[in-house]
Amino acid sequence: MRKGNPLREILNAALGILKEYKNTSFDLAKIEATIYYVQLVKSVRHICLSLCGVLIALCLVITGMIMIHVFLISLAGENAVGRSIILFLLAAVDLGIGLGVFYQLFSEERWLKQSGTEALVENVTDSK
Repeated sequence: MRKGNPLREILNAALGILKEYKNTSFDLAKIEATIYYVQLVKSVRHICLSLCGVLIALCLVITGMIMIHVFLISLAGENAVGRSIILFLLAAVDLGIGLGVFYQLFSEERWLKQSGTEALVENVTDSK
């Protein structure tokens, strides 16, 4: 019986190891992709819940603001000047509250903290 070429046997063994490495790395890539997918689903769920909460809160705030306006205008009676002053003050308060909420919700510092970007930047800059 004739023995095989030793170089061929070494190459076949190396190819076997490379195929095993390829399969293992592909499995690791699938695991990584699954982890990212689960994190994405979790993030989308949190976004949807937050959006629903914000919409419900917005409806309640709008209803409350309308009720306050109607009540305060009804207190003014027939006096047109009194009604105008009350409407002007309520509009100014509404504008101030709206701008304050807008500033808080869309603050860059808040978004960096909420998204985890702040921790990521600290992690990258600290690991020199």
